[in-house]
Amino acid sequence: LQEFRGRVDVLYAEEARERASLLGAVGELKTLNQDMASQAAALTNALKGNAKVRGDWGELMLDNVLRGSGLDQRSIVVDSKVNLVAWQEAMNAVTPELGSDALLRHATALRAHVRDLGVRNYPKAMGYEETLDVTIAFVPIEGALSAALSTDPSLQTYAFDNKVVFASPNTLMALLRVAERLWTRDKVQKQALQISDAGGLVLDALMAFLADFNNV
Repeated sequence: LQEFRGRVDVLYAEEARERASLLGAVGELKTLNQDMASQAAALTNALKGNAKVRGDWGELMLDNVLRGSGLDQRSIVVDSKVNLVAWQEAMNAVTPELGSDALLRHATALRAHVRDLGVRNYPKAMGYEETLDVTIAFVPIEGALSAALSTDPSLQTYAFDNKVVFASPNTLMALLRVAERLWTRDKVQKQALQISDAGGLVLDALMAFLADFNNV
């Protein structure tokens, strides 16, 4: 009986610990769900808000990506203006017809924005010498960009023709890394040319000295 009572006590103690652990896990899950819900609500409010609110949200998303880019003393024009109202309407459409219509308006709005960026030509205004000669159009939601490109297959080519490149949070970092490496390679090549030019001058001076020495 004593052994049985001891085993029962142990089981009760373990059950109590497991119950407490389970309650803690449930609490964490509840907090996580609340956080996700609040973030989703914040996104919805941002998309429904005025142009400044949407722009501020897009800049916040962009800032998170740029903090880890590691670029140095060069300029890249990244446009963070975001207008995803039509895309949100497509996601919330109650019928396929309404969804298709909203996606078409979404792609059309993005095309108009590309045209506007091409006309403004921000890299030229900043100076091509130290600035990438294309404008990056940052779309902070992967699905929104994919939906526009799927709805309007020629949109990507149209953007290239206007020297505009689309980027999402996942692709922007890779794009910045590629630009950084290209700039580094360009810098090394320019330094190599300078060394080559200096070596040529030294060689010319040496040949002239030897000619003068032979004359003497």
